[in-house]
Amino acid sequence: HNYKIKYYRCLDHYRNIIINIYKFFRLSGLKLLYNIIITLMIISGGKAMETIIICVIFILIISIIIYTSYHFSNVVTKPITMTSEETYKRELENNNIQKDKWEKLYKEEVTIKSPYGYDIHGLYFPQSNSNKAIIFSHGITWSLFGSVKYMDMFLKRGFSVFIYDNRNHGKSGGSDTSFGFYEKYDLKACADWLFNKI
Repeated sequence: HNYKIKYYRCLDHYRNIIINIYKFFRLSGLKLLYNIIITLMIISGGKAMETIIICVIFILIISIIIYTSYHFSNVVTKPITMTSEETYKRELENNNIQKDKWEKLYKEEVTIKSPYGYDIHGLYFPQSNSNKAIIFSHGITWSLFGSVKYMDMFLKRGFSVFIYDNRNHGKSGGSDTSFGFYEKYDLKACADWLFNKI
């Protein structure tokens, strides 16, 4: 008889816990989670202990998914980038930049304000009496020095050249890489600056 009383009290205790969980989700506006818990309760046949165990497992799985997603999104949007000095050194070693020619080449260091508030660092190589210009954008993890190897053919044809560091690269600001989503607005800011310049 005492065993049955303890058993029913235990069931009441678990039932109260579940009712409080329901109330929390319903009052906090998390209706999706509220509905998921009700579904889990139905799956477990209304048994309080089984529902709690299923809820804990479900929360653990969701937590693992959220953590994994967060981790890999950081790997993608916050890649390990090389500094301007490192990329310059690599381009010299690969003979993509000829040091003497680079140092003699007239250039203007430019800072353009991104629509998102940070500075975009660039270098401008003007050609006198020319209204032709080209903008180069480097690849991921690199810097504007990756664009230098493509400049010569355009400078010889009378083009002014503008190269710049993408957001979160080189000397430009920005806290992450968006693979073109935000970068396109930075490119537009550079193009607007260049149109006004020529």
